[in-house]
Amino acid sequence: IRTVFLGHDKRLLSILSDRNLLSKYLTAKEVDMIVRHVIPTNVIRCASPEVIQSARTEPEKWVLKANSLGKGEDMFFGDTCPADQWLARLADPDYQEYILQPKVNQRDFEIFHPKLGMTAMHAVGLVLCFNNTCFGPGIYRASTPEVNVVNVASGAGTVICPVLLSCAWEFPLIPDRDDEAEQYLCTPPLECMLNGTGDTEKIIEVFEKYGIAIIQTDWNEDGTAHLAQSLVDFVSSLGVINVHNDTDDLTAVVWDVRPTGETAARSHNALSFPMHTDCCFEDIPPKCMILYVVRSDKCGGGYSKLIDTNTLLRVLSKKTLKILHTKRFNFKVPTEFWKGKPYIEGRILSAGKLWRYRSEQIDRRGCTAAELAALDELDGVLSNPHYQLTMHLPEGSILLLDNCKWMHARTAVCDPNRWLKRIRFHQLDHGDAVGQDFTRNIARDDSLWSNVFTASESFSGSFSAPTSPMSTTSTTTFGAVGESVLEWFTKKPGCPSTKLCETPSWGTEHFQ
Repeated sequence: IRTVFLGHDKRLLSILSDRNLLSKYLTAKEVDMIVRHVIPTNVIRCASPEVIQSARTEPEKWVLKANSLGKGEDMFFGDTCPADQWLARLADPDYQEYILQPKVNQRDFEIFHPKLGMTAMHAVGLVLCFNNTCFGPGIYRASTPEVNVVNVASGAGTVICPVLLSCAWEFPLIPDRDDEAEQYLCTPPLECMLNGTGDTEKIIEVFEKYGIAIIQTDWNEDGTAHLAQSLVDFVSSLGVINVHNDTDDLTAVVWDVRPTGETAARSHNALSFPMHTDCCFEDIPPKCMILYVVRSDKCGGGYSKLIDTNTLLRVLSKKTLKILHTKRFNFKVPTEFWKGKPYIEGRILSAGKLWRYRSEQIDRRGCTAAELAALDELDGVLSNPHYQLTMHLPEGSILLLDNCKWMHARTAVCDPNRWLKRIRFHQLDHGDAVGQDFTRNIARDDSLWSNVFTASESFSGSFSAPTSPMSTTSTTTFGAVGESVLEWFTKKPGCPSTKLCETPSWGTEHFQ
């Protein structure tokens, strides 16, 4: 009843479009935001002389509506209503509670109608929001432009029902986003949401275009070893797996992100993560990563946050960008990801616009005041919610992310049963940018890469390495026993059968 008598009464819009009234209760910025999104509405008995005069002399610019009716009932368009009737209604005491609104020319959408086929229509609908969270579109209705009112009952209209995509995203609305921040917010299109892992070519096409894809699977293994193998098989169709550490068990390949506290890794606690890229402390950070949702957070936490690094290029100062590109910072290697080095040296921003960053892993000792200021500016932008895309990944979904072009974070985990699985990997064909910007010297003591390349130096001949859809066929110097070297890796205890130890298509000459 409250909604019918208050929310459905169009006179409420006259309050929300009245700057003088709103300014008594809201800040100037809040008033601007509301007025910008509410169509100017005037109750005839309260309308200014200027509005009444414009409605009399320029009726084609105005619409007259009953204040509490719907479906186009008692609605009059000044450009189609006879002039004498229009003027009479404006002066009639029985119409003084009607409202006047400016006529807004609608955009045409090509929409399918069961009888008319694809045809131009006007559309109106709902966006469902609750408690500062947007839950996507509600029901829309559309009708042909010949009917001024979008009215399905006219017979020339249709109803558009929303469907829950298998890769549903939740986008919490961010309050007080200013126009400048709005233009820098990069939101992946619906094209990035895919169903199933079978169409590898489509997944690669979307990923290479946007640097992100969300894939809904029908896997129901709930964290079993079979699930780990399914993830490994999927990633192996895209590239070369990057191990998490130098252990020989399955955790080196598939890493659990869950609040167990079993290691010092922050992925094993429930705290929030600031914006970062994975493996910034490696000589060549893996270009790609996946996160698979075994169990989502059902207690209101564990939201994923993303920033397109193109945003950083637009909003950071030129001075800061220059420092991030030219300064070689020391990145400390966490104990749980030890691969033989306490730290690595590298730039945060490469010439090919590739990023590596995790604020707490930067050794700030020895940094100049200008360098510290640049890091502070970067941290400030990364922590600004106006530039962030927030989403809640559904169970069974895979987030495929370009680790050098999207930074990611998460809110604190509220559900102790939240459980994700992560695999990092390299594309088989990185292209020139990575070759120029990272050292490519990824040989590490006691690592799979180190063993492969050490073995390859000892033999002559050639070995044709398997390729993936991301690579081009190539022949890599490996020697007559090359196959046995690869066989040795795939048969290491606890190591799944995978492309983990294949040689990237660019060959060993690029790793110097």
